[in-house]
Amino acid sequence: MLIILFVTKKTRDHLFISIYRVFLIKKLFNIKPSQDFNYYILLNPIKRKLPNKNGDSMEAVNINGGFTYFNSNNIYIIRKEDYEKVILHELLHHSEIHFEGWSNDNIKQVKNICRIADKQFLLPNEAIIETYAVIFNVIFYCIEHNMSFTSLKKMFAEDKKHNIAIAKKILTKQGNTEWYEKTHSYCYIVLRAIFYIYFKEFVQIYRYNNDDDITLFITKYFPKILRKIRENGQKDNRNKYIKQTIFNNF
Repeated sequence: MLIILFVTKKTRDHLFISIYRVFLIKKLFNIKPSQDFNYYILLNPIKRKLPNKNGDSMEAVNINGGFTYFNSNNIYIIRKEDYEKVILHELLHHSEIHFEGWSNDNIKQVKNICRIADKQFLLPNEAIIETYAVIFNVIFYCIEHNMSFTSLKKMFAEDKKHNIAIAKKILTKQGNTEWYEKTHSYCYIVLRAIFYIYFKEFVQIYRYNNDDDITLFITKYFPKILRKIRENGQKDNRNKYIKQTIFNNF
């Protein structure tokens, strides 16, 4: 269900396109075929941004664009920036990709390699869902704009380069300390980069709930991502904005 109030025609048309994406993903993943979803879309204009004070922890206000509950059919989109991607991310939480049953040993191993605080509530599955969301976001954008396969590959290359750039901002903020936050930005950006940049390798081992294999994958590819960030990440990190995709809002 989508009820639209007080929006321009341009905004409304863009919403319809984004909701059609929902229809396609719902069919593709066979997501609750007998149940409809209620989308509540607010389009708050606040941009994603690191905290103004370097010592402050990341919170939902810095990055989150929406939320849902696995046992509910309500999905809430609260930020305008990248909302067409967030719509897909939140829907995928209702698919077989959603898996929170990671073992404590695997969570501990990921925390150790990434230097994440023991008290941090870590959900690596958020990174996997985010990876699929950004991939579908690129594909849909290229289809909707009648772009060629060559252009699609260029878009993926640009979007991955952007992921490396914002991952560098997160790791620069972390510095030599243990990472702690009140949201999941490390998963959304840094761990996502591992799965996104090395997606061809990742899908060869990914079986939705095989967290042992996924943990080994993170252990293997995290050092490679660090090298890419050092080599290719943007040099000027004074800009604190962490927009999650390369696409401009309508």
